[in-house]
Amino acid sequence: MTIVMVDTFQFLSNLVHEVFSQISLDAFNFIIPIFASGMLIALVLNFEVAFFYAIILSIILGLASEYSTILSERGIYYSFYCFCGSLIGIKGTYKSDQRISIFKAGIILGLFNTVIVIILTFLESKLFLISTLSDYLYPMAMAFSSGVLSSIIVLGITPVVELFGYTTDIKLLELANTDHPLLSKLAIEAPGTYHHSFVVSRLAESAAEAIGVNSLLVKVACLYHDIGKVLKPSYFIENQEGRENKHDKLSPHMSSMIIQSHVKEGIELAKKAKLPKVIIDLIPQHHGTSLISYFYNKARKMENKEVEAVDAQDYRYTGPRPQSKEGAIIMLADSIEATARSLEEPTPGKLKEVVDTTITKRFKDGQLDECNLTFNDLNIIAENFTNTLIKSIYHPRISYILEEKQKELKTVELNKTLGVDAIKKALDDEKD
Repeated sequence: MTIVMVDTFQFLSNLVHEVFSQISLDAFNFIIPIFASGMLIALVLNFEVAFFYAIILSIILGLASEYSTILSERGIYYSFYCFCGSLIGIKGTYKSDQRISIFKAGIILGLFNTVIVIILTFLESKLFLISTLSDYLYPMAMAFSSGVLSSIIVLGITPVVELFGYTTDIKLLELANTDHPLLSKLAIEAPGTYHHSFVVSRLAESAAEAIGVNSLLVKVACLYHDIGKVLKPSYFIENQEGRENKHDKLSPHMSSMIIQSHVKEGIELAKKAKLPKVIIDLIPQHHGTSLISYFYNKARKMENKEVEAVDAQDYRYTGPRPQSKEGAIIMLADSIEATARSLEEPTPGKLKEVVDTTITKRFKDGQLDECNLTFNDLNIIAENFTNTLIKSIYHPRISYILEEKQKELKTVELNKTLGVDAIKKALDDEKD
């Protein structure tokens, strides 16, 4: 694509040169937006791929330019210009979370290109046939325009690229907006699930950052991982709020089927809303093939082995298991948050026990077998989960509990010092 663009611009340059003969043909080489492809790769894929692409592109363009070989001085200069500009464009675009950031990167790239042109002018006086000030300014203006044009091309192509399944950080940030129709509906129809999803996203995002994976992807996937519950919200405990539990009137197997269905329904809702494939794929992975233990154990207590034994497979999600580190983090964060929320007194010790027990349980059940998490990753994730739960999520309640415990200890010490009668008398005097 870039080579075709270069040929096209060179053809147009010849036409323009015939009209504006005062602009040298050499100057037109610097207006070609050759940096757009590298910037787009950095935005859609990653920095490493874009970096190697920049190396290859600069060599090819040096060879493909009007100069005969890259070993000639002019070929080297043009390759140097292409490579340096590509790196600046890639660096400015990588992990951009706003479309305006791409345009700003283009302006910075344009300024940098102008500096490079000045440097090359001093290195090789033959690079430009400078006889007047205008001969000097035209290449600089062309170089600056190249950066701006590159960013405009990236902005125009990005929505088209996203239609083919690629997901940029810009798209993810747009999906994180709470005004998205799916999230708005979840907040109204299933407020408990809505709150759960946001707490899970906070928990998972921090762990993802700790081990160096795509934390924005993890955050957004967590927001949508339970959207299937919006169709039958009252069947999920976080939405019942003390109301009658509908599962009390159902068989364990029927309850299990309803619980499992939220995954399939979530996928269908996500597809209908045209969420990115990478988000849709993570919806079933957040449960993997784990066992719905509550209803399985309930069925075991009711089973009649002479008629039919309970099959654990009927009480497992259909999967797949997490296929990436991101999927594994979401699974663990989802389970840990749900368990931690059920604690009556979420003390630091109990929260750490919940984290360790949940990770061990998922590991022994084989749910982490198909992702590439290492034991070191698991240790970092466990530590991060614990710290986030204690410091950021449950700290107000923990502080209250500790305060109550301190009051109890003070009362005991006072009792030892003054005696029970003295305490009663002091309390009576306070009431009067």
